Amino acid sequence: MKFCDFIRSASAALALSLMSWGCSDDNGGMSTERYMNFATFEGNEGSTSRYTLQIINDSPLITLTYGATLDESQVKKGERVMLIYSLPDGMTVNDSGRLTRLSVGKVVNSSLEVGSFDGESPRSDAVGVQALYRTGRYVNLQAQLPYYSESCKIGLKVDGAEAEAPIPTAYLIYERQADTPTFDRTTYASIDMGQFWMRETLKGIKIVVENSLDPSKLEFLFLKSDK
Repeated sequence: MKFCDFIRSASAALALSLMSWGCSDDNGGMSTERYMNFATFEGNEGSTSRYTLQIINDSPLITLTYGATLDESQVKKGERVMLIYSLPDGMTVNDSGRLTRLSVGKVVNSSLEVGSFDGESPRSDAVGVQALYRTGRYVNLQAQLPYYSESCKIGLKVDGAEAEAPIPTAYLIYERQADTPTFDRTTYASIDMGQFWMRETLKGIKIVVENSLDPSKLEFLFLKSDK
């Protein structure tokens, strides 16, 4: 894949991907519907790169391929990425298949941690939540955050005292890299809940966020029964 299609900054993924769309085949000047979804990079096979994703909640796992490879020194197999793509004729967004147009962007990869709160809720800097949703075992975030040259730290933390509850509470933890004010940019992060989400007795998870964009929306509930 041409690296004009590879977005090195998660905060600029959408804008730069649309700018780089010209690296793909010409569509004769006609407008093309584009999709933007978090996915897992499953590695390169010959001259093809492969990705898996779920569109929302517990929808079926689909596989998308593209006729070019990613540099695995920059994106490792199993890492989450952002895909921006259009579909060939006859293919729907819920279908597996081979793409003819694709841009790939880096996102913040992190995981859920079970730890001790010592009777207090964990501290987090404010997050400007634009979208927070689940796809399979991943919680995906689009947020307005201060821009820094290095990747930000975002994750989920659950108190070990209630980790076995049917619907435990997790806190979205964000740490600013500096106290110096800077301008905000859109940041994308995908948090892997891993085996925690796979526990049979788990019914769902409640996520508490210090939401600076909408203080009335501080809790998000995700149930395994969601479709």
